[in-house]
Amino acid sequence: MAITKVTTPDLINLPYNNTDGIILPKGPTAATFSCDYLVLAGGGGGGNFGGGGAGGLLTTYATSPVTASGSETKLDLSVSVAYTVTVGTGGAGNTSYGSIASSGNNSVFHNITATGGGAGNKSSSNTTDINGGSGGGSGWNFSSAPAGSATPAGQGFDGGTGANNDPSPSNFLVGGGGGGASATPATPSVGTSPGAGGEGVDVTITGATVDYAGGGGGVGYYTSNGSGAAPSKGGGGAGTNWGGSTSTLSPVYAGTNGKGGGGGAGGNGGSGVVVIRVPTGITATFSGGVTANGSTGGTIAPDTSTGDNIWIVTATTNSSQTITFSGTLSSGRPASAVDGEFRYNTTDKKVEYYDGSNWYQLSSSAAVPQSGTTGTCNYPTTATALYQFEGNANDTCGVYNATSVTDVTYSSTAPAQFGQYALAGSSPEIVTGITQDSNVAFTWSFWFYATAISGIDNIIAASNQINVGLEFNKIWLFTGGSNRGSGTSVSLNTWTHYAVTFDGSSGFVTYLNGSVAENITQTPPSFTSGDVKLLLNLYGTWGPFEGRFDQLRIFPSVLTATQVNALYTETTP
Repeated sequence: MAITKVTTPDLINLPYNNTDGIILPKGPTAATFSCDYLVLAGGGGGGNFGGGGAGGLLTTYATSPVTASGSETKLDLSVSVAYTVTVGTGGAGNTSYGSIASSGNNSVFHNITATGGGAGNKSSSNTTDINGGSGGGSGWNFSSAPAGSATPAGQGFDGGTGANNDPSPSNFLVGGGGGGASATPATPSVGTSPGAGGEGVDVTITGATVDYAGGGGGVGYYTSNGSGAAPSKGGGGAGTNWGGSTSTLSPVYAGTNGKGGGGGAGGNGGSGVVVIRVPTGITATFSGGVTANGSTGGTIAPDTSTGDNIWIVTATTNSSQTITFSGTLSSGRPASAVDGEFRYNTTDKKVEYYDGSNWYQLSSSAAVPQSGTTGTCNYPTTATALYQFEGNANDTCGVYNATSVTDVTYSSTAPAQFGQYALAGSSPEIVTGITQDSNVAFTWSFWFYATAISGIDNIIAASNQINVGLEFNKIWLFTGGSNRGSGTSVSLNTWTHYAVTFDGSSGFVTYLNGSVAENITQTPPSFTSGDVKLLLNLYGTWGPFEGRFDQLRIFPSVLTATQVNALYTETTP
């Protein structure tokens, strides 16, 4: 096996006090890399009056003009992971008076979804506003045929409204244009031309500026044509003069394929596109139904004209198509494991090495000089009890095993903090066997992982008079059931460390993730030999804790801030 030389100092930490052990790199099996993208959905089909809306556009590329969709966050991706990619097709246009056009279809890349453009409305008899990445334009008589909205926001603009000057066939009936990705369409005035489609977005990707997502133009009845978005602004289809025909529109104008333009004059919407840009050294393999850079399926050569690797995906056969990256980054850790590499597995808490084919746990704990602190009873000072919940609620120190456990199970299902944890049921309660007086100092330290907060959810209490519980997405210290501090915000579905110290009189200090959260002056109601209980339901109106609970330490003294931080950073065997 090859020898791995550590050349980056922060990958390994040799602590000065020799109590934390050697910390090996935690990095994932494969390094991550930053990915730019443009995800454009299919444009909506044109109605027989309203123009189709452009497909929704989400991109990390700088855009001109600036739009709501021009400041998306880059993706952090990994090699050897299959990411979903789907190119949305355009919606079908409506070429007859009684039919309704179709909205465009969504485009997807990993967790980015661009919404298909809204279809153009057909006429005054259709009262539905057709929403999408950009909204479809309304039919004539806008009071009963509304324009569509850009839904969700930030992917395009609303459609425009039509106008009805006079129901007589010899006068003007005009439809609204479809929304574009960077501008709302023109709204026709009474007796004037149909609405123009909204403008698209100029994006520079491979060195040349390309225009995406223009809206389709509206349709005129005995009047002039409605223009689509200008060719330099996204290629939406133009409208037409309907000329009094009662059956079909002629000619029909489609949005531009690969640019997500909305259809005008009953034309089909253009298909979308997905553009992916990654650092040099990363290659991509596509499933068999993906067409990118003019090739279909397999390892497709990237466009390297900008110095990065770019793929322009123009078509996918269905929604199950994928792209998988591989390669080595130009800097940092290798994008894939190398023979002889070590890692710390954050799931099973073991050190592993790579033999060129597979990861293996080290067979001897000697690779980590210390056994860790989570199982050490008197850490970092003399303790009353330690509850690790490794299959039971016994005291690791051996004195205060729980005297009663109700509706609590033990699990190591990820995410776990330290091996197994206590998992609360619908009516949980653990009686620790420890008693507490209202005038005796103590420190409680524990980890919790709340999955929901349904009321005032108690975590730990002494004689039901000193309590720590959750309410309104905060963790609170209560004394006597009513007095409390100001609370500290916590997040659901994440492991959080909490500690509270009491000086035996009226001084409480609370800590969240190793740092002081609150200093509270409150004297609790007097009590003697009150049971210390966990996860219980208090007073009937207080709900039980919902989630996971681990590594409870109880001390007969006030710990210092340094000692509390040591509990927050303590290591596992």
